[in-house]
Amino acid sequence: MNDVQLFISGAVAFKIAAKAFLNADRADVGGCFFWNAYYYNICLSFELSLKCFLAHSGFDPNTMKHKIGHDLMKGLDATIDNGFKPHSEDIKPLIEILGPPYRSHELRYLKNQPLILPHSEEQTLELLTKHLEAVVSQIGFDKSYATLKM
Repeated sequence: MNDVQLFISGAVAFKIAAKAFLNADRADVGGCFFWNAYYYNICLSFELSLKCFLAHSGFDPNTMKHKIGHDLMKGLDATIDNGFKPHSEDIKPLIEILGPPYRSHELRYLKNQPLILPHSEEQTLELLTKHLEAVVSQIGFDKSYATLKM
């Protein structure tokens, strides 16, 4: 498996994990919604999907690690600079909100309060799904590569 395939496979796996948190029976977990784990998986999926596009565009994974790291805005900007066309204007504002607590590991270590986003959890998951479909389509993979695994 090459880097492009590894990145998109990881992106899809984290999207599936986010969906599992969203669909979990909250009665099984004391009635709680683990928003931090949900959004952390959403962010991991965005990060890997952006890196998938960049790897397909010829970026070296080590270059991505040092120049982009876990910065979702840098990743989004780099993909757009290299020809990526986001499917929705809602992606950038979402990344602007999710990016800082993801980059600083606040989502991982519960250092903040629940995020206030312009979309519901379900709408955010749908935006991510459409984003993944746009990535696989624009790198020349069959769209079903992302949707069948979701």
